[in-house]
Amino acid sequence: MRNIFKKAFFIVFTLWAGIFNVWAGISLDKFVPLNVKSDLLIIGQDAFKTYQQANNCAYQNKKDGAFSGTNKSFKMTPEDAEVKNTSSNVPQQELKVVSDFTKGRQVVFLVSGISSATAYGYADKGKEFLIVASENGTDIVAQNSFAVTIKGANKCTLSGLDPAKTYYISFRAKIESVYLYAVKFSAGSTPVQKSTDATLKELKYDGTSVAGFNAGKLDYSVMLPATYSGVPQVTATANDSKATTSITQAASTTGKASVLVTAEDGTTTKTYTIQFSQAVADEPVITSFTVAGVPATIDQANKTITATLPIGSSLQGLTPTLSGNNIDSYTPQGAQDFSKPVQYTVKSKSGKTAIYTVTLQVEQPKSSDATLKSLTVGGKAVTLQAGVYNYTVDAESGSAVPQVSATQNDSKATIKITQAGSLTDKATVVVTAEDGTQQTYTITFNIKVPSSDLSIHTPGIYEAEKIAGGYGGTLTAFGGREYEVYYAARNASDSATFNTTGTDRTNGMTTNETKISCEAIDGWFKGTIASISSASASAQDEFTKGTSGREHRMENGHTYTFHFSGYDQFSIYAKDKKQDQKGTKPGDNQYFEVYIDGILQPLQFNKDNYTIRRYSISTGEHVVTVKAINGQCKLLGFSLRVTDEPRVSWIKGNDSTQNVLQTRAMAPVTYYTKYNSKGKTVLEWEGAEATGITLTQGNSDEIGDTLTLSGTANCPVGIYKYKVVAYNGSNQITNSLTGKITVSSKIEATSDTIQDGFTNEAIDGFTFRYYALSEKDITLVWTNGTPAGITGSGSNGTYTISGTPTTAGVYPFTISVLGGNSIHGKLTVTTFDPGNNPVLYLYKNSGAYEKDGVYLYLKSKGKNLVPRKAQSKLREKAQYDKYTWVLISEDVDANNGEIMALARGTEISMPVLNMKSFSYSESRLDWGDPDNGSLNNKSVRVVQPTHPIIKAIGKKQGDAVQVIDSVVGKGLMPAAVDYQGTLCLATAATRGEEYTADGVEETFLHEVPAAMRGGKKYICFPLSLQSSQRLTAEGKKLIDACVDYLLNSTATISLPKLEIQSFSIDGNAATIYRDKDSICLVMPEGTDLTALTPTIALSDPTTHTLCKYADENGSVDFSNSNLVPVVYTVSDYINVRHYVVTVTAIQPMGIENVYQAGEWVNIYDIQGRKVATTNEDIYTMDLPRGMYLVQTARGTVKLMR
Repeated sequence: MRNIFKKAFFIVFTLWAGIFNVWAGISLDKFVPLNVKSDLLIIGQDAFKTYQQANNCAYQNKKDGAFSGTNKSFKMTPEDAEVKNTSSNVPQQELKVVSDFTKGRQVVFLVSGISSATAYGYADKGKEFLIVASENGTDIVAQNSFAVTIKGANKCTLSGLDPAKTYYISFRAKIESVYLYAVKFSAGSTPVQKSTDATLKELKYDGTSVAGFNAGKLDYSVMLPATYSGVPQVTATANDSKATTSITQAASTTGKASVLVTAEDGTTTKTYTIQFSQAVADEPVITSFTVAGVPATIDQANKTITATLPIGSSLQGLTPTLSGNNIDSYTPQGAQDFSKPVQYTVKSKSGKTAIYTVTLQVEQPKSSDATLKSLTVGGKAVTLQAGVYNYTVDAESGSAVPQVSATQNDSKATIKITQAGSLTDKATVVVTAEDGTQQTYTITFNIKVPSSDLSIHTPGIYEAEKIAGGYGGTLTAFGGREYEVYYAARNASDSATFNTTGTDRTNGMTTNETKISCEAIDGWFKGTIASISSASASAQDEFTKGTSGREHRMENGHTYTFHFSGYDQFSIYAKDKKQDQKGTKPGDNQYFEVYIDGILQPLQFNKDNYTIRRYSISTGEHVVTVKAINGQCKLLGFSLRVTDEPRVSWIKGNDSTQNVLQTRAMAPVTYYTKYNSKGKTVLEWEGAEATGITLTQGNSDEIGDTLTLSGTANCPVGIYKYKVVAYNGSNQITNSLTGKITVSSKIEATSDTIQDGFTNEAIDGFTFRYYALSEKDITLVWTNGTPAGITGSGSNGTYTISGTPTTAGVYPFTISVLGGNSIHGKLTVTTFDPGNNPVLYLYKNSGAYEKDGVYLYLKSKGKNLVPRKAQSKLREKAQYDKYTWVLISEDVDANNGEIMALARGTEISMPVLNMKSFSYSESRLDWGDPDNGSLNNKSVRVVQPTHPIIKAIGKKQGDAVQVIDSVVGKGLMPAAVDYQGTLCLATAATRGEEYTADGVEETFLHEVPAAMRGGKKYICFPLSLQSSQRLTAEGKKLIDACVDYLLNSTATISLPKLEIQSFSIDGNAATIYRDKDSICLVMPEGTDLTALTPTIALSDPTTHTLCKYADENGSVDFSNSNLVPVVYTVSDYINVRHYVVTVTAIQPMGIENVYQAGEWVNIYDIQGRKVATTNEDIYTMDLPRGMYLVQTARGTVKLMR
């Protein structure tokens, strides 16, 4: 036997004992079961080799596994038609299976799902062929093996196999040689599951149905009348017609009968019993007792009555109904309390009595517990976690599938275990609770490969661009599949390398190259060689380049080791040196050995030619070693066949260190699954599930799908581990990627955490933003006790502490979020004493008033300023009633609700001095356009000298008032106010188009008259907080004047009169139509209208005019004013009045000058209606017949017919 083991193509692994001696030659423990789902016919050399390479089949024969000879002796008979009709070309080669008594040859398959196996072939005279099936070491031998006296075609069938079992099927030569052409496996059907129903449909005695019969109730008692004689006969009918019943009759009138019901499956049984008793003459007997619609069970022997009422029933106030024999009366009557046993006494007419004890109970809810108490995989306990139903267990590559066992938490629950068929399959445990609730536990196996310090190579790197970390190769298509092909070569320095191009002296995808070693640039393979030599080989299959012109020669101990995942075939293109044919010279063995996950593969020896040796593998992770035995072996290259099963890869996104706040969206992680249409890609959680996070399919291309892990973290704080798993069409895992998301909670302050408040006045309020699942996750603790009147509440991610305190004190607090951080704060409540003439000072940021020069100045003047933080809306009116006026700091947000409402004065009207002009913008008060102001200007210019504020400081129109002595950051901040009816008292320069230059002047000191805001005055004094401490004496005086004016009863001034009193050009006076706000002027004949400078007199000296057409000297082009009038605007910086000005010139009356072709004209009909404005030739225009007046842009007029 040992000599046979050493022959090439013999598969020598661990011994398989007990199945004749021939089993010792083939290792079967690494076989992959072939599951036959429909009839399978295997014909010819290529077909047999396919199943050998798929590890379903191994064979031994005289020619080391090669098919040989032709089928010249093969004759088809009618019974072989199924073989012949399979292909128009019948098999041209036979597999010679030899036996010489001591050296058996055989072909072995590991199969499941079959009912029979058939061999097609022939045997020489006196020879015999066997088919043997083995399960657990027990052989089943075909009874009709062929043993013929002449050559001829035959078939041999082994039948009666169980499709639910897995067999080793061996096709053997019993005596010398036989010839095998084809093998057929006939698929069997899975046996129909036999019924486990062992219940009765009907139970009778003497033809009378047993009272209260229920299939789920097994024990009954029957009271026979006193006059009954004989033995009652019981009959029964099974609920399932395929179940059987066996009745044991009672031995006497008062004996017990039983019915044994056996279900169709032959193992499930139930036993029903009837205990008979007989009434005594004139003895009262209760035969029926019903309460709340439920018939009770009566035990006549023990005089007990029991019943179970539905879930939720009350045992109090129940009135039963009863009947029986010889009952004249009974007690108690009416409703009873059955929360404890009640005795009923029945009495006959003769005075005999009987006492029955009635016990009622309420049915308890059925358990919904569908969890496991323990789970064992491969004999090892798995630690169960609450709420976790997916578990991954390590398994050694090539090991038997670990068996799963489990126990349920609730004894009334049931479990059903489905074992995994292979390590790539899953085992499941389905737990069904008493109430029918189901929970499925899934066990996945993590197949462990030999440990390796190499990185893992996966599909996609080979063809990826080098700039993206790939090799820049092109996948080779062969046989409808894609291959990564690597050619042994040398680099530009004559060192060993592999490349994807099949060219010599080219830098490849390796690093650390020497003359005798190299490794992959990304670390997934490495090896050593003896030397690099020239080589010549033709292109073959996927090796389209044949060779780079070089081979790597390897000797004893030289290896290449590879680590990869995602491929279903590994191949080498190589040549061996020699082989010890007789088994006497081991040193002559000079060939390649290939180990997959540490397991030696069948030898594919060839010393004459370079051949491709292919090794089929699963698509998971593998470590492969190519090893040279003894002398020189020659390697041209290797290839990896990319699996066409779904395979997922990471594209972008943080899949390992991402921290997501509760209720917030995670940053998406993108994956791509190639060939996803041939299976599926799912998200599986290793432990608790991160609720809200899902894997969704996005864009697809012709190869695969993009998938995105995203969503909102609506789950408890913790670390969530997940796997993105690709499954093939058979629901087997092809690969998976792991990831981790950390979900955390957080609370952050959105207001000051240290605030002051006053008794009996609402506090400004503390606000916090929280990232938690619920406001219930927020905890507020007051260190010194909760201040009376203050509460905390949360909703939609915002937590607010608010209210009106009633007791003075210092109240520190801590606010925390479950599983997250804490924030400390403090509320100081004092008794409010506003003192005399209090002023409400509104600010935003703590300590702002300490930096506000206006506040500090007024405070130094004895003004009673009370700083309060501006709120988002108006306070209660009673709070404002305490103050005489309001000072709004420039520190306040421009969109603050409280300050805008106070400025409008429509709800609460108080005197207001506002330092914040940026609240004027369109989206806020909509009173104008605010400006940051000049970086140089320190003064304002008086506009309205008669106003009380200006009069108080003694200034005239146009005088400058220096407000600050320097600009710090920002200074005076005017606004282009357009709030009509209001007053500009003084102006300041805006910021110019060039950052450091001054712009136009706009309103600085602005008044909204009291009549427009509920009777109280309003002044805007927009001075920046930064420059407010640079107030000059004049600036302080101006502020004093503003405050005095706000508080006194002095009326404001009237609005300036917006009127042009006269308009002339070069002494020619225009006509002013005041009711129409228009001005017309006719200049002398020949006047050039393109550059005229008018002289304008205004009724009010505090107003001024603007004309957008005027140049810097005031000159305007009036030549087209009769068509496009020139507009002059009279303004006081806020209020405006527009005049439309038309200037024309007298034209000579010569007809030739009245109209010139091509100039613009207005054409009017005889009724004075304009019918056209055009520069077309008026003589060629298509106008209705009539008279027309033509007016040119020069002011000339022509009558045209």
